[in-house]
Amino acid sequence: MENLVYEVEIDAPREKVWDILWNSETYNAWTKFFAPDSSMRTDWQVGGKTYFLDGEGNGMVSTIEQMQKPEILIFKHLGMIKEGKEDLESEEV
Repeated sequence: MENLVYEVEIDAPREKVWDILWNSETYNAWTKFFAPDSSMRTDWQVGGKTYFLDGEGNGMVSTIEQMQKPEILIFKHLGMIKEGKEDLESEEV
């Protein structure tokens, strides 16, 4: 499995960056570049379900593997959502 790691230095307090990234009112401002009308639904629980959706309700099913506000948030992608159905097992996933 390939692991991707990205790092960007931002001159702002950690709490402000966290809020901009994960606040439901600002999330779409930075994700619109890959999926217009994108949204994220989560229970904010480690091991719970998180959904990354496009404007048509398709997207990814994930779980939070690790969370230490406001410094660390690690998602594990489990599968996809197509036409309102979770797909966690197909070869495409």
